[in-house]
Amino acid sequence: MDYRSEIPTWAFINGQIIQDAVRSGDLSRSIERVERSYGLSPGSLKIINPAYMISLLYCLLVVPKVLCPDPKLAAMLGVLDPKSVLKLVTISRSASTPNSERDAVLDLVRHLRNALSHVRSEISDNGDFTFWDQKGSSSPINFQATFTRLNLEKFLNTVGSVLANKVRSGSQ
Repeated sequence: MDYRSEIPTWAFINGQIIQDAVRSGDLSRSIERVERSYGLSPGSLKIINPAYMISLLYCLLVVPKVLCPDPKLAAMLGVLDPKSVLKLVTISRSASTPNSERDAVLDLVRHLRNALSHVRSEISDNGDFTFWDQKGSSSPINFQATFTRLNLEKFLNTVGSVLANKVRSGSQ
């Protein structure tokens, strides 16, 4: 069996487990042991960190690209309330003008997928995540979007639940 189709689902489920364990405090002793083993100061290790967020986003948007052609992706994202998704992000640059809010969500996901594939992102000192897209490394930026850390987590939970569940069930 080809398990690639399950990567988005398992990444999302792992994320849910980790978030639940962090909130409930069940990871505390493990975190303390790892901090001690690396000589880190107590409380300095955060599990829901930039690597966690980017990894989950990558598994949800980039990995299933081959498994989920754009028409199928549009249908999957169509179940979301576009206003609730778009309020989580600040789009500061876009070369296109989507025809509808639904198209804007699809456009956002497409550009995020491209940005992640080409490592076009940065994380500011205050924890904001900025992603940009461009046709080539010397081309001008044609899309730029910024999420606060909290809003990226909400985006991952909202969009991720749809993509993780649909990609897996749609591929069997």
